[in-house]
Amino acid sequence: MASRAFTALAAVALLASPAAGADARLAEAVRNRDTESIKRLLAAHTDVNTPLADGTTALHWAAHWDDIETATLLIRAGADVNAADQYGVTPLLLAAENGNAATAAALLEGGASLKVTLPTGETPLMTAARTGRTEIVRLLLDRGADVHAKERTRGQTALMWAVAEKHRDVARLLIERGADVRATSTAGFTPLLFAAREGDTVMTELLLAAGEFLERLAQRRRSRLEGAVHVGGDLAAALQHVLDEIDAPARGIELVAEQHVGRACRGAEAAMHAGAKDLLRRGVVRIGKLRDGEVGLHQTPAHMR
Repeated sequence: MASRAFTALAAVALLASPAAGADARLAEAVRNRDTESIKRLLAAHTDVNTPLADGTTALHWAAHWDDIETATLLIRAGADVNAADQYGVTPLLLAAENGNAATAAALLEGGASLKVTLPTGETPLMTAARTGRTEIVRLLLDRGADVHAKERTRGQTALMWAVAEKHRDVARLLIERGADVRATSTAGFTPLLFAAREGDTVMTELLLAAGEFLERLAQRRRSRLEGAVHVGGDLAAALQHVLDEIDAPARGIELVAEQHVGRACRGAEAAMHAGAKDLLRRGVVRIGKLRDGEVGLHQTPAHMR
């Protein structure tokens, strides 16, 4: 599977030539998937780390092509598993982009670092999370990948990537490994709001069940039900409209809202309205009184649905 992070790179590399005086025949052979030349050059102890003009090495191309056999031979021959091309891409990031756990495992065994990121701060775990491949996500987590890391451009986490791409199994795995369901991106999005934007009610229910509640609100307004749901801006308006539609006894319901979250929600009202209505219809959330008598929305315990 050709990786998206590598698409532009591949287009440039097809025209790239080795740096003057450098012997990059091995990188060229792997790029061209020339098996016979690869074996011959390795047998002749050709330098495995000489890059093409764009910084890609033979190991980059082996990871790009999901060629675990060649990758293993290159690592045994001394390939630098943490080499970065001119875009900051390493072989492990390519394996993560392809969702290839076998290649990633070989690279990690060879010393690949989980701390090496793209210039944006995107980690191998984030990259793997948006592929939807649970095997490689589990591998990276088992090897110590930071489930709480945020990339620098938008402040998004691996969980946010998984939720936005509707990869429920990956999201569930990340949550089981301690991913923060209350984390907020620089635009004010939480994983719950990503799920609402996509109209993914199953993912929304998963996040609610995992504890997508504002901690200070839960502490202040604890009740016999579970914590009050923290929603924001346009999502609050969508829920208000749904309650009005079903002639709820608690007209004028006060929902907790934060302006920065409201701004982040603009443009997603329709999807959130549908998602909110479905959650209420199925009893995942319900109207109830908080301890101080204020009306609010509660997550319904599973055994009461």
